[in-house]
Amino acid sequence: MARRKAFSCLNEITSQAQLDYGPAIARAMNDRTWDDALQMVDAYCAGELGSDITDGATHYCIHPPKSWREQMAFTKRIGAHVFFREG
Repeated sequence: MARRKAFSCLNEITSQAQLDYGPAIARAMNDRTWDDALQMVDAYCAGELGSDITDGATHYCIHPPKSWREQMAFTKRIGAHVFFREG
């Protein structure tokens, strides 16, 4: 289960008392990249993805809030996404 507000695409789901991921999963399965995503999950589980390119990030977003910049350590920028490490 995702932490509350861990993924903006799931905020509507994770803010509900009764979690229902069904509609989100159905949308994802219809996406043209679904098979690629499944292959990446399998590669991750098999330990085949190599080192962590985020340098240990625990959070990421495009526009990090001020609180992140003040309370977490910046680890990396990849494209438009900025990565931070908590703790």
